[in-house]
Amino acid sequence: MSARRISQTQMRSLLRRKHLEIISIITLIVLFYVAFLQTHQSSRINYIPAPAASIQFQQHKSQEVLTLDKTDIEVVGPTSAQPIITELPLKTKVKNILKCLDIPLRMEKLQYGQYWLIKNYIRGRRSIEMGCGESITYTTNGDYTFMENLPTVVKRWSGPVSFAIYAPGDDYDATMDSILYVLNCLPESELIRDYATFHIYFPKDHLPTFIAKDEDEALQWPYDCELPAPYLNVNHSTMYKTIKNLTYPINVGRNIARKTANTYFILACDIELYPSLGLVDKFLEMVVNNSTAVLEGDKPKVFVLPIFEVQKNATLPDNKEELKEMLKTSMAVPFHKFVCSNCHLVPNQKEWVKANDSEILEIFSVGKRYDKFIYWEPFYISDNKEPIFDERVTWEGQSNKRIQNYAMCLIDYEYHVLHPAFLVHAPGIKRFKLKSNQTQTRMKYKMSVRQMRKHSNIISFITLIALFCIILMLSYQKSKNNYTTASINPQHQSPDKTDIKVTYQATNKTTNIELPLKIKLKNILNCLDAPLRMEMLEYGEYWLIKNYIRGQRSMEMGCGESITYTTHGDYTFMQHLPRVLKRWSGPVSFALYAPGYDYTATMDSILHVLNCLPESEMINDYVTFHIYFPKNHLPSFIAKNEDEIFEWAYDCGPQAPYLNVNRSKIYRAKKNLTYPINVGRNIARKAANTYYIFACDIELYPSLGLVDKFLEMVGNNQTAFVVEDKRKVFVLPVFEVQKNATLPDNKIELKRMLNTTMAVPFHKYICLNCHLIPKHKEWLEANYSETLEVFTVGKRYDKFKYWEPFYISDNNEPIFDERVTWEGKSDKRIQNYAMCLMDYEYHVLHPAFLVHAPGIKMPKAKSNETERSIKYIKEMNGIIHFTIIPEYEVLYGQNKECHV
Repeated sequence: MSARRISQTQMRSLLRRKHLEIISIITLIVLFYVAFLQTHQSSRINYIPAPAASIQFQQHKSQEVLTLDKTDIEVVGPTSAQPIITELPLKTKVKNILKCLDIPLRMEKLQYGQYWLIKNYIRGRRSIEMGCGESITYTTNGDYTFMENLPTVVKRWSGPVSFAIYAPGDDYDATMDSILYVLNCLPESELIRDYATFHIYFPKDHLPTFIAKDEDEALQWPYDCELPAPYLNVNHSTMYKTIKNLTYPINVGRNIARKTANTYFILACDIELYPSLGLVDKFLEMVVNNSTAVLEGDKPKVFVLPIFEVQKNATLPDNKEELKEMLKTSMAVPFHKFVCSNCHLVPNQKEWVKANDSEILEIFSVGKRYDKFIYWEPFYISDNKEPIFDERVTWEGQSNKRIQNYAMCLIDYEYHVLHPAFLVHAPGIKRFKLKSNQTQTRMKYKMSVRQMRKHSNIISFITLIALFCIILMLSYQKSKNNYTTASINPQHQSPDKTDIKVTYQATNKTTNIELPLKIKLKNILNCLDAPLRMEMLEYGEYWLIKNYIRGQRSMEMGCGESITYTTHGDYTFMQHLPRVLKRWSGPVSFALYAPGYDYTATMDSILHVLNCLPESEMINDYVTFHIYFPKNHLPSFIAKNEDEIFEWAYDCGPQAPYLNVNRSKIYRAKKNLTYPINVGRNIARKAANTYYIFACDIELYPSLGLVDKFLEMVGNNQTAFVVEDKRKVFVLPVFEVQKNATLPDNKIELKRMLNTTMAVPFHKYICLNCHLIPKHKEWLEANYSETLEVFTVGKRYDKFKYWEPFYISDNNEPIFDERVTWEGKSDKRIQNYAMCLMDYEYHVLHPAFLVHAPGIKMPKAKSNETERSIKYIKEMNGIIHFTIIPEYEVLYGQNKECHV
């Protein structure tokens, strides 16, 4: 039998047949896969732009699948419309769908990393009361020279605008001139007064010489509408920022504007980008008609707006029809066409441009940041849960949006491209510039950014953002699933300057007594409930994981339901938590410092207290843990989501991981890190979701029943708490007891212990004047009462000028200065100095008190440790007197009777 020879032609024919067979098999697999998808509705994205419309490029009558390039995801339009409850207003329907909580716009002066931030400095009149589902906030940033864009933005947006303005040094004056001008001198001024909320920030070492202290004072800033607008034709070389060679921290501004928005949806945008008309209402209508597609699904998503730019003297297009005409005549082009064309083109850009205009907002295509879109820098509407903008990246260094989008890519975000809405840049088409000193400077910054990218830490930081946005989404899904006491006795009054004559009268009001106390208090306080949402944030030089592990009852805590005990520490302080909680019986916000491998011990300790103690059930109910660590001292591993956190191995053996710790071996000691006590205090305060807080050190335990008694006092004295305009806090006297003593539960037991010297005033042998209250002796002599009352009222003057009280407050008092460490001491005095400048009253409560963990402090003998401590204290005193006090005089005013 002879072998049959195969020619090359026959061989090629066989190969072609094989290829066709393979292609046929692949085609069958694809068809089966498509059929599979069509039978599984839960895995698809169903948008209903309108009852009779689908989301394809043209109107379709039946279900069809879009086949797009690799960056696109199939999108299916259903055949029938869902019923809509037409009798409710749109904003009510949206709020019901989103299940969101309204957020107040409250003016605050905050430390924000290396900046001072005046948040909600001047608030939009309508924005103040804006419901979370009522609109979308346009969040933006700039310096005062960008103010010329605001009228156009507000006119086209017709919704709230959150505007963070960088105002170092005397740029503050020009900023205020510009704000008052746009508020009063333009045809759009009424719209701006209604919707624009301004935040101002400046570096701590570039303060203005004077600032308006509050909103009323800011609105009285002089302006002259006869003069040219102060933000036009500015010589940039004369600006403070330029003279001092300061870079523009664009991402700081972006994050400030985002964090201060009080609506569920935002559009984080540059102020030179103007939206097409009617976008806000059309987007909210799309949400109502497509709540499942918009809010659910296993992938996070944002809603992208294509961007265009127009010739310098062109009229802005209001809608897609006008835009198409301008594109035909080259009066408009895709954004950055001649600078970075791939940075802003959307998937299926050509098809998007060809598609007909529509009155209905719809999803045109869905893409990801892969392949030819790896450098995409889209602008989008979001639920404000996407990663923050990296604040180390400045405008001069470029890449200020790419890093955030890189994090979103790691989290597998989907980009849902809207149609026919769009953005258009302020008139003028950008082109490459010839090299100049300015471009060379920017190239230098770009090079430094490239070097930073190469550094492994930045990848770690971005990965952390990505991981914790996943946590955020998981946690969000899971969470869906006149005083009534006797008046102060005249014999207690003394001419002491620190005391104020205040008459507290009993009230017999029975208003709303049928309501539960928590409902009654919410009505009295007019407060808004706040969610506890897990977030990964840059916090100055730290990474903060806020609401890392949340108390199950605290998550749903109403603003008037309790008082939050806000505290701080490292894991070695965890031993105090069970006792605090047992006596407090309310929410606890606990900020834990966990640099490097201390994170592991911190997690071991948290899981131990959550699972291994008699008090564990209470701790699970009430304690919310936040963890923070320096950016240059990251843990090598962190739990990536709530499930991983609760799978963390723990041992309920006899030795708790936080007991008998050799402190010289913890990471903080090994790296010689100071303890940023005031960073922890502020984190815990800001994360509280009740109206009242008690900012306390975790070694201080309250007498029993304090929370309920205080809230009853508020309920019975509405006028004294809510109507009176004086700033006030409610002070608790502090004591300490012998090492092996049993803690006193009430004043009767405390007096007995004081009589036998088992208890003494706090820091009696260290700094007696730091904690003694006005009328201390009279307070001790007063009889015990079941009713909480205000015993006396004082101020921080004269012999109380160094007073460091602990108090219940409405969380509106000044923040703790974060430059002051535990080692440098004076960590509470700075804050009380600011409160003195603001003329705070200190209302001393009776018979409630605090008692320190057993052990009476005595002066220490000199040692190497005390010498190091003296060195820290001297350095800190220098910072306080030469830096902090001058700053506070600008921020809070002056008063010669106030002392640090």
